[in-house]
Amino acid sequence: MHADKCKEFIRSQTSFNLAKEFIESLDPDYDENVWQQFQSPEDILPELQTWLDGGDEGKPVAPNPPPVIAKHPEIKPASQLPAKTSRADDTLEKLLIWLASADVQARLKPLSPSEAAEVALRQFHKELTD
Repeated sequence: MHADKCKEFIRSQTSFNLAKEFIESLDPDYDENVWQQFQSPEDILPELQTWLDGGDEGKPVAPNPPPVIAKHPEIKPASQLPAKTSRADDTLEKLLIWLASADVQARLKPLSPSEAAEVALRQFHKELTD
C-alpha cells in the first residue's frame, strides 16, 4: 500500500516513462521494504529531482529526441505563412482601397469632415457585415 502511494506520487511528478525508469532504479527487485525509507510519498521528491537532474552516480536523463517531420512540399513552415489578420483588419484594408479610389474621393470632397467620416464608417460596417 505504501509502495503504491509512493509510485503514484512519482508518476504524478514526471512522465510515465521517466517514472517507470526511476521506480525500477530504486526498486529493481520489487521489494516493498525499499519504500519504507520514505515516511510519506512526498519525501521521495528530493531523490526524484536529483535523479532527473542526472544524479550523483548516473548520467543525466537524455531529452526526448525531436519528432520526425515528414517532408511535404505542399505544407509550408509557419515562418512562411502569411500573418493571420482579423476580419476587422481585412475590412480596414478594403476600406482604405475604397477611400483611395477617384470616384469615392470625388464623392467625399463636397462633404464636411464629419459627413465624410460617417460615409466611411457606414462603408466599413457594410464591408464588415457582408
